[in-house]
Amino acid sequence: MDNSLEPPEILEVGAKGVGVCLSKEMTSNLLVFIQELKEWNNRFNLTAITLENEVLLKHLVDSLAPSPYLPHGASILDIGSGAGLPGIPLKIVRSDLRVTLLDSSRKKIHFQKHVIRTLKLCQIQTIQTRAEDAIGRNPDMRRHYDAVLSRAFSSLKFFIELGKPFIKENGFLIAFKGPGGTAELSRLEPWLAHKSMRIAGVEYRLPYLEHDRRLYIVRRLRNGEKSLNLGLGQK
Repeated sequence: MDNSLEPPEILEVGAKGVGVCLSKEMTSNLLVFIQELKEWNNRFNLTAITLENEVLLKHLVDSLAPSPYLPHGASILDIGSGAGLPGIPLKIVRSDLRVTLLDSSRKKIHFQKHVIRTLKLCQIQTIQTRAEDAIGRNPDMRRHYDAVLSRAFSSLKFFIELGKPFIKENGFLIAFKGPGGTAELSRLEPWLAHKSMRIAGVEYRLPYLEHDRRLYIVRRLRNGEKSLNLGLGQK
């Protein structure tokens, strides 16, 4: 990767590659988020990725990939949000979203709250608990969200089983995966069909690094549908 590239250029080119056009304010806030992450990471080890250009692409740009598929004003739950990814970057570029960040780590929730205060973000909250315990502690979270997202789980099936109770009747799940997810997907399709659910894959590439990535979008089929329509987003 060309190290002479400036961070704003990397962000803007990367965001366009996943269908997001950044304003100057969005770019500035994303860079503030990354600066705070770098400073906190020195003390609390929030992320294993530390090279600036890789953080910009593997964390920020990757987190923006679901934006075109999220309806305007959607309520979203970020399970295993860690340092606030993808929830905080999505909130920065989509002020219309109502975001809940869920993580069991106190230090990561503390960092998320710091960023929310620093950037003066509205309609975004944090909850410190395990996803498995969240509904038991907060019954109102059951079937409350339009979309549940996660970058935290290696098993797609486990994420679907964990996330399904949180989504509304017409809600959906979005999982981030690398190219290795195709084999797992083929094994899951009979299981999903049995549950009247379907899955669609969206491919994208992180620029400069040339990393292939996928979003897997899962939801129940509506009456009369035979396949999953990806016309879910804000457009």
